[in-house]
Amino acid sequence: MTKHRTSFLEYSPLVAAVDLVAVHLCSLLAIDLTASHARDMNLKLYAHLLPLLSVTAVVCFSVCGLYRTWSRRPAVNLVSSLLMAECLYITAWMSLNGWEPRWTISRIVIADSAAIQFLALSMLRILIRRRVRRKENLEKGLIVANNLESGNAVRQRLSCAAPTWLSISECLTADQFQKLSDDEITWGTVLITEGAKDMTSIIQRASQLRKSVLIIPGIFELWIVGAHPTEVDDVLMLRLSPPYLRPGQRSIKRLLDMAESLCLLIVTAPLMAVTAIMIRLSSPGAALFRQTRVGADGKEYTLYKFRTMIVDAEQYTGPVIAMSADPRITGIGRYLRATRIDELPQLMNVLLGNMSLVGPRPERPHFVRIFRDQLPGYEFRLAVKPGITGLAQVNGRYSTTPELKLRFDLMYIYNYSLVMDIQILFKTILTVLQPSHAEGFKEAVASPCRCGDD
Repeated sequence: MTKHRTSFLEYSPLVAAVDLVAVHLCSLLAIDLTASHARDMNLKLYAHLLPLLSVTAVVCFSVCGLYRTWSRRPAVNLVSSLLMAECLYITAWMSLNGWEPRWTISRIVIADSAAIQFLALSMLRILIRRRVRRKENLEKGLIVANNLESGNAVRQRLSCAAPTWLSISECLTADQFQKLSDDEITWGTVLITEGAKDMTSIIQRASQLRKSVLIIPGIFELWIVGAHPTEVDDVLMLRLSPPYLRPGQRSIKRLLDMAESLCLLIVTAPLMAVTAIMIRLSSPGAALFRQTRVGADGKEYTLYKFRTMIVDAEQYTGPVIAMSADPRITGIGRYLRATRIDELPQLMNVLLGNMSLVGPRPERPHFVRIFRDQLPGYEFRLAVKPGITGLAQVNGRYSTTPELKLRFDLMYIYNYSLVMDIQILFKTILTVLQPSHAEGFKEAVASPCRCGDD
């Protein structure tokens, strides 16, 4: 049996402790670089703030997803998350400065701390990430599928998801995998595709050999993720909660939506005014675009966006998706799509109660009818209000297929929490900085079952 070599370096409490040591050492270095007459005072104030700053740092890093399978993420994504976490941490520190005069530390110290911490933490995380990947052999993987055709399709998709942490070296059917001897299973990770034959026995054997197991979930697996163990006498059961938010969750989510959308509308009002003027000057037609979308419980409503296409773009084609080089998109429209500025008017939909800041993206009635027929479980996606951003948007691309987006949407609904909403909102900022996430479908893969937002 292959000896399992699980690295302790990615264990969250240990990583959090390493982060705190690095954060505080960098801050002490920044204090040491200040003028001697202010050094002792800043040091005394920092010692007073140490417990509060420690909690703040862990919370900020956790919100940015730096304590959950972080070593398996691309280096660029990891550094982006570190940058966002550092911005949150420094913002919180500055807020403490203004809240309590006795805690006021030199702003030069805080600025120097931010720069040193970001550089140090980036190098530290990348070094740990490299060590974890090498020790656990995560880059060498095997796909087990019902047939080689479907397995190779998954393999091709993963190979295009560069940079990636997993390199698939081979595809096998379930029968082929079971015929291998223990010594022949040299892969560090076994990826099982949706609906693979004998999934239970494959997982059991891979686990016995201490291999990391990945599963591409179907609807059944997504249901199980949200299950809660319960006992009736001596019978163990799994309770599956319906895919709906509880009344308390809905109330809190609505209050936050109203407060945040109102603040964002006020802050972005100048930007929206300039955008509306530029749209009107660049092409004929109204700046604001209205379209019927399907919301919670299948109710239709009018969605507002900035217009990014020519007027009557679907007059002769009917409802179709946008391609990566779609001639219907205006020059300024491409910029608005890439930066997500075209989505800002949807804050009005959030304020009106038609949408939420976070949730599955709303679809048009035409496509909802198609998806309900083609994608099992799609109706559960309508159990919550649609959102401006969502789990599928921060983890996928515009061109990610509806089948894959549905899995993210159901995962969000089954595992909803306020913390998840906050994480998605912060990840949205990182996503906006990556133009590839806004690219439309390539013409070669466009089909009626691969329709996204307009």
